[in-house]
Order: sequence, then structure tokens, then C-alpha cells
Amino acid sequence: MTISEMLQQERTQTANMDEIYARNIAKMGKSYKKYDNMQHNSRSGADEDDYLQTSTLLSDRLYRNAPVNSTAPSIVEAKEKSRALAHYSAFEKWKSKSWWWMESPSFDKKYLIALGDKVSLVLVPSKYALVEGHCYIVPLSYSDSFVAVDEEIWSEVQKFQHSLSQMYNKMKKKLIFLETASHTSKGGGGASGLQCKMEVIPVPARTEEDAPFYFKSSLGEVAQEWGTHQKPIVLNSQKTLRNAVPSGFPYFYCGWGDGNEGYVQLIEGEDDGLGGAGESGSGRSKYRDFGLDTVAGMMGLDPYRMRKKSGRRENFEAEKRDILRFCEQWKEVDWTQELDG
Repeated sequence: MTISEMLQQERTQTANMDEIYARNIAKMGKSYKKYDNMQHNSRSGADEDDYLQTSTLLSDRLYRNAPVNSTAPSIVEAKEKSRALAHYSAFEKWKSKSWWWMESPSFDKKYLIALGDKVSLVLVPSKYALVEGHCYIVPLSYSDSFVAVDEEIWSEVQKFQHSLSQMYNKMKKKLIFLETASHTSKGGGGASGLQCKMEVIPVPARTEEDAPFYFKSSLGEVAQEWGTHQKPIVLNSQKTLRNAVPSGFPYFYCGWGDGNEGYVQLIEGEDDGLGGAGESGSGRSKYRDFGLDTVAGMMGLDPYRMRKKSGRRENFEAEKRDILRFCEQWKEVDWTQELDG
């Protein structure tokens, strides 16, 4: 094939691609506006995971009538660019929403309590906290679940769990650890999803003793709603969160003590139950708040979702006192001081 013939083929393929694109916009009509609005209006109320799926779907639909031999570089490149931009934009939106992560533009450094080589400890602002002392253990690098992190990160997570348990033992309190990984089966390769965090909630010792009963009962009540046919997996020193959950599988984890004891529940029906745009936002919130709602019930508090709706405002002076008090208590058990020396 001569150079001129190759140029002519490229022009023809590009023209065909543009024609296909324009024709499908016309065919989609109002449907195109719906998809386009979801791409450009992040305040529309659409969930960002839906945004990712919809952006990819839009790209596929606009080029769906391309001929069989439309694997020409121009068409393939256009589709790949569209997908890459959708993935990047969705990830940036999730990143912004992950205010507890140091890489997020929404991160407020005054809540950073301690910093390891791989993991951070972040105090939860009072407007989000279930109780005073509620904090998060957060990896520094992106991961959508603690099952997916490497051994070095997990080792530091365990050090934070152990030190926090020591800290609260001195106050005659115990800890409940929670994680909800409800996005690991979507957006492959870490393309989208909130940065993972381990919730750490101090509770009275009696409340922690009752935790196995409360969580087993609560998980039984939501089993059908979650599309779950398996019983919760009982965790111990041999059966851990890290070896109990298949890679990439959505799950809910609750633990106590140093985090070795507890339950993990696989969420089998997430893809089916959360597939439709407009429905997945509420469904995903259902997973995210389940653990906090259960702990709230154990402590006789209002459900967490109701506390969020109350719109509590920060009292900056009280917030400052809470942070300083936590830092003072933490420094006695701060394992990260070993890294300074």
C-alpha cells in the first residue's frame, strides 16, 4: 500500500468514525442527554461508580454500529481515550470524596494523628464521628480494600490496632474495628472507588463483650437483602480477614480485641443489587453505614445515618481540644516513634 493510499484510508476511517458518532447521537436522542449530563454534572446526584460505568457505556453505544473491520487505529484510539478519561475522571471524583486520605485535595492535616511509613492514623471530625475518639487507619497508597494491600502495609495496620487497643485499655475501654469493601468488584484495577479505611470505634468493655451476638444477629437480618447465602465467617488467629476473603470480592468486616476476632461477611449480591443507575447510591450507602448503625444500636445511640442527616456543625475550639486530648493519650503508645530514631 502506498503512502497516499494509507492517508486516504485514514481519512475514510476517521470520517466513518465521525459519521457513526453523529448518527448514534441522533438515534439516542434524549438518552444521549441523560448520559452526557452524568458525565459533565457531578452535582446531579449520580453515584461516581455509575458515572464510570455510564461513561464507558456511552462510548460503546456511540460507536456500536461501526463495521466489523472498524478496529482501525483511529476508532480504537478514540474508544480507548474515552474509557481512559472516564476512569481518570471517576477516580479523581472518588479521590476528592476520600477526605481521610492524605492524597485527597479534601484532606485536612489537623486530623492527622500519626504517620507510619505505609499507613496513617486519622481522627474523625466530630460531625462524622459516632463517638469521641472515633478514628481511621488509612494506607498512604491507594487501595480499595485491606484484603488487597501488601504485607508491609498490613503489618503497620496491625501495629496501629495493637497500640490503639493498649491506649484504650488504660481507659477501661475496648475497640470495634470495621471495614466495608463494597466496590472491589467494580471499576477493575483500582479505576474507581473510595480509598479504604479501617474504622476504629472505642466502646465500653461490656459493649465489646456483646459484639459477637449483636453482629451475628444483624448480619442474619440483612442476609437476604445483601443476596448472601453464606453464613458470616468467624475470624480467629488462623482464619483472618486476609485469608478468608477471595481477592476482589465485596465484603463487610467487623473485629474486636486486636482485630483478630470477629466476622467477615461476603456480599454476594452487590453486582445484581447495585447495577441500575439511580439505585446504586442508596444501596451502597446501605453497606457503608451498616457497621456503624450496628455499633450505634449496641450503645443505645441514634442510627448513624440519622446522625449524618442532623447536619451537626463543627465547634472549632471543641474540635481542637478533642485533637489535643487524643494526641496526648496516643503519644504514650505511639509505635511510630520507633521510625524517628
